[in-house]
Amino acid sequence: MNIILLSFFIILFLLLIIKIYNIYTLNILNKININKLYNECKTGDIIYFRWGTVNVLHELFSKYTHMGMILEIDNDKYIIENHPKGFAKEIDIDNEGVQIYKLIDRIKIYDGNMYYSKLMSKIDPDKLNMFYNNIEKYKNIKFTQSFGKYILNECVLNKIYRNECRYSDENYKLCSEFVLFCLYELDIVNHNCNCVFPSDFIDLTKDDKKIFSVPEKIDNNIIDYTDLIYQFFNLFVLFGGLFGFLVNNLHIIKFHIIFNIMIIIQWDLNKYNYNPEKNYKFSEDISFIFNKEKDDAKILIILYFSAIISTIISILILYLKEKMLH
Repeated sequence: MNIILLSFFIILFLLLIIKIYNIYTLNILNKININKLYNECKTGDIIYFRWGTVNVLHELFSKYTHMGMILEIDNDKYIIENHPKGFAKEIDIDNEGVQIYKLIDRIKIYDGNMYYSKLMSKIDPDKLNMFYNNIEKYKNIKFTQSFGKYILNECVLNKIYRNECRYSDENYKLCSEFVLFCLYELDIVNHNCNCVFPSDFIDLTKDDKKIFSVPEKIDNNIIDYTDLIYQFFNLFVLFGGLFGFLVNNLHIIKFHIIFNIMIIIQWDLNKYNYNPEKNYKFSEDISFIFNKEKDDAKILIILYFSAIISTIISILILYLKEKMLH
């Protein structure tokens, strides 16, 4: 039992190390202000998104949490994205699937960090015209909802057993798959694979040349390390008692019980600053996987049950430990 718990905490520690590394590499990127970006950007350039708080498991797949491609239409700049329902509610749009937004509006209102990467090659004018003519058709593409199942079946198993590029479903795509599809339609890349994540675009090549420039941070967006504090907080709420059991420390177990009870009471009295969009992204991810849409009420239920079950486990561990001592 101790070996299993020790292995579990080692994995968590390694995930947090990956998270720290991702935050560091993003914070040392060069900056670009909005005006310069708007004047220089063109169709085919990429915008990366990153939530204010990122699930540690997500860091394993990509340091970015979403992405879109820039479009230049009638001398104005837009961004085309494929996202789940509620993802752009900051600009009062609650639709899912492929959407087009004014670039400046999207950047200014997004509650998170954004990064810009420039397309290094030119687009054939005929391909570009064909792409614009097909935009209405592209809007029929839906967002892949069963993310957890998709990761297991199409990514992990695909890479282990097939190790090949499988063409993604024309009707359902992740945000990054949709951007790759757009690049394929523009003849910038020669493949349209599934199981592609935002971070994969940094290393895309054609004729042994990088397709995109090194990303730049938009404006002065800097990821602070409070994200790590939230993650440590979340992990302690869920696994503090098990950690106390692993190191055979009753004081940690007792503190975990008291701490969780106080947190649950604060949630119940609405005194705790609960923010599912930022502080508890891991709960939102779980809710999204099972319910296929963001629902703050369901997220809060997941939080309550997770904290309550974790507290009950700690109480049982404490009871058994003290009974053995007597």
